[in-house]
Amino acid sequence: MAYQDLGGLASESSFDLEEFRERLRKLSDSELFSFGREMHALVYPLSFGFDGKPVRCAFSIQLVEARAEWRRRHPAKSA
Repeated sequence: MAYQDLGGLASESSFDLEEFRERLRKLSDSELFSFGREMHALVYPLSFGFDGKPVRCAFSIQLVEARAEWRRRHPAKSA
């Protein structure tokens, strides 16, 4: 499964977070990294609404989850 297969999840009206997390776990590191970069590019130009508050959309949730999966796979080494 390529990370492009996850694109349809953002446009669905009901977003299943557990299903999304499971699909992230199945990605290779390079696919997860690419997906995270793509979500970052989608979220940050649109990250603030007209009222100045952060916008919480399916893309931002996917970015947070992709980062969490990366940190789970690659924990920071203790000093």
